[in-house]
Amino acid sequence: MNKTTIIAIFLSFLSLSSLAQPLPKREVRAVWLTTIGGLDWPHNYAQGYRSREKQQEEFRTLLDKYQKAGINTILLQTRIRATTIYPSAYEPWDGCLSGKPGVSPGYDALAFAIEECHNRGAACLGGDDTCRKMEGYRMCTTKKKISTTDKENWRRWIYEP
Repeated sequence: MNKTTIIAIFLSFLSLSSLAQPLPKREVRAVWLTTIGGLDWPHNYAQGYRSREKQQEEFRTLLDKYQKAGINTILLQTRIRATTIYPSAYEPWDGCLSGKPGVSPGYDALAFAIEECHNRGAACLGGDDTCRKMEGYRMCTTKKKISTTDKENWRRWIYEP
């Protein structure tokens, strides 16, 4: 090969490398943390100061284990069957935290989770379980009904912007 061919090949590689996508700053290693039925968290109900502290310590312990495993993103189930783990003007509290549907556990579990994740350098993303809603169950018991038994409305709400 002559010098011109080698230079052309070299310049071709340079131009191709400039088109390559830059590497992401951070690789996402995530875990889904469900709150329904005590599957992942919580395993006890927050019905007073001590039980609330125990519930929060259980979450911290999970986060410490995830951090050691290299997990940097927590996908936390925040809405369950049209109920929430955070204060809402539209939907009631889920019973997974306090043991009683519609009753606050005495703290905002989502704000707590976000703070604890950020303390460990991890992201916390809220997840929404819409499957039961689409099956047609009426779960919301407040006067401001968001849930509906009309499956078509839920499909439109979920899939259409």
